[in-house]
Amino acid sequence: MDDIMVESLPILGTCSLCLAEGIVRSMILKENNETNRENYIDILLKCFSIDMLSLDLDDTKYMICSLCIKQLEICHRFKEQVIVSLRTLEASTRIKKADQSYDVVKIEGTENNVNCVKEEMNPAVRLTSCSDVEDSVLNDLLIKHDPDELRSRRSRRNTLLAKKKVSYSVRKQAELKETERMLKRGLFPFKIGKNQTYTCAICPEKSTALDDIKSHITDHNIANIHVAFKKTMTSNQHRFYKYSTKLKCKLCKEDIRDYVTLKNHIGSCVRSSAKCNNLPFKLEKDQLDCPICKKTFLNFVSLNTHMNVHYPNHVCDNCGKAFASKARLRGHMRTHEIGDFPCRYCDQVFDRVTKRENHVSKEHKSGIRYACKRCNISLTSFYARQKHLAEVHNEELKRYKCKACTQSYITPGHLSSHVRRDHLNERNHKCTKCDQAFYTRNSLKMHMIKHDGERIHTCNICNKSYQRKKTLREHMRIHNNDKRFVCPVCARAFTQKCTLKGHLKVHERRLEDNVHPSAQML
Repeated sequence: MDDIMVESLPILGTCSLCLAEGIVRSMILKENNETNRENYIDILLKCFSIDMLSLDLDDTKYMICSLCIKQLEICHRFKEQVIVSLRTLEASTRIKKADQSYDVVKIEGTENNVNCVKEEMNPAVRLTSCSDVEDSVLNDLLIKHDPDELRSRRSRRNTLLAKKKVSYSVRKQAELKETERMLKRGLFPFKIGKNQTYTCAICPEKSTALDDIKSHITDHNIANIHVAFKKTMTSNQHRFYKYSTKLKCKLCKEDIRDYVTLKNHIGSCVRSSAKCNNLPFKLEKDQLDCPICKKTFLNFVSLNTHMNVHYPNHVCDNCGKAFASKARLRGHMRTHEIGDFPCRYCDQVFDRVTKRENHVSKEHKSGIRYACKRCNISLTSFYARQKHLAEVHNEELKRYKCKACTQSYITPGHLSSHVRRDHLNERNHKCTKCDQAFYTRNSLKMHMIKHDGERIHTCNICNKSYQRKKTLREHMRIHNNDKRFVCPVCARAFTQKCTLKGHLKVHERRLEDNVHPSAQML
């Protein structure tokens, strides 16, 4: 056990000098490779005249982080540099004064005087002798203490330091014994990953059975297990953390005192409280039903999107829409991003990233995704390719028939839209100025022109203005004499469809007038 106490272990705590949380080292103990070096308390006293041992602190407060260690070492080196520099300056000053006095001193002919003069002229000898002299300049800068007071302070500090080392070692030994007692009760540090996999808190060993990790953890050193217990508080993968001589659940704060309680608690609290994105689905052939509200969908994409209604776990702060998972919310948040998003294939710039993605998919990648295998023609969409195969190549395509009417479609998406729009009468986009509602957002947008749209489309012939460009195009048929709508009864042609409808009512009235009175009575 003595060897374990001497070696420096990574400790999680608070730095005494900057109050930062993290990995710290003791200011009292030294590493095994630092036997000839002063500890950090001595360096702090020498640099700043701060005696840490004279402060009334707990044993666990004499800690220092790596950043403060670097700064303290820089200060220590700087002070040594200043001392050497001042000594060198003082020595050079004394040599200069000696050279000036040598010019005015008369040299006597004795051998002793000659030797003295030679010694004064030798810089190496002068520097050696000056280093032995008390540094007067440095003494003026340093704090002066009484020699008896210094000796008593050093003696008191050494005594306190010895006591601190003993108390630190005793405390570490007590903590290791506490860890041993927890291991005997079956409590050990471990991580819980996805799909209920368990990982050793010291090495990458994994297992789906907690018993395997329990037997494996005993192969590690007790000191490493003690350090792993300390890390359980800060890691998100640790669902339990060490609290005194027991574990505490981070979810419900319940105390875990033995291995049996730990396994039962994982099965009840941890597993039930784990955030899971798995959604229930009822999948049948040619039909997809919601298992909660029994609503039927024709494709899985629509059903998967519908599940956000029943599992509103994550709500968008911008628009209030709810989603079943964080991934769906992240995808939705991209629709709210506004800025300059340039296309990487052309020079166009879009204000939203979703518009850019739709542009890239339609303009630049449509030919790659929707190409005809027979004639290598690139088409804009899956629907356009299916229509091309049916009309140009007479290919028999699978059609999705509606169960409520005789309509059929070549894509499940079109069938789904037909059912929701025509049979379920789905109208989720409501007008805020009247009671009308629409199936698509674009239809609502076109409707809003009636309320607040300006007549910006003007005819350059008669200067009539319209709210919609489509209406202006229909108006231009009058000037172009484009009579495309022909009456099936009298073959009279009209430029607008509404005019043809009004004309057909004339034939209907004539038909009613020509009916025999007896037939009318029947």
